[in-house]
Amino acid sequence: MTSTATTPGVATAPKQIPWQDEWTLNHSQMDETHHEFIAEINHMLAVPDDEMLAAVDQFIDHTVAHFEQERVWMENTNFPPKGCHIGEHDRVLAIVQQVRQMVAGGDYAIGRRLAEELVPWFNQHAQTMDAALAYVLIEGPDAEGAPKSHDGCAC
Repeated sequence: MTSTATTPGVATAPKQIPWQDEWTLNHSQMDETHHEFIAEINHMLAVPDDEMLAAVDQFIDHTVAHFEQERVWMENTNFPPKGCHIGEHDRVLAIVQQVRQMVAGGDYAIGRRLAEELVPWFNQHAQTMDAALAYVLIEGPDAEGAPKSHDGCAC
């Protein structure tokens, strides 16, 4: 395990991100996937340097499948702000791929920094874009309060 010592000879455990109740969207499959997403972030925060590239690759595999599932849901429900939502997923994946190249070049700290920076992004994304998608999946695209255009989309 990577030491994050602040006092010589005294190692502390790596920071772990606890699940936040506001990330629960009451759609069981989406919530399960989001729990896995946070677990992958925590894995990147905890691994030693020599395992960071594998952890980033594992995160990429999870995130590609995660975003693809959401894309299918958006397509199947004709989710109005799907272009914005998919665009945000694409931008995140592009950044993750850039970070992966840096980790492959030996910059392991950037992998941990990626994990840290994904948390505020996920916090906002889950409570806006994913919340709107979960609402449509649960209540239906014609339900009162369902997005009709770019509602719930920060683009």
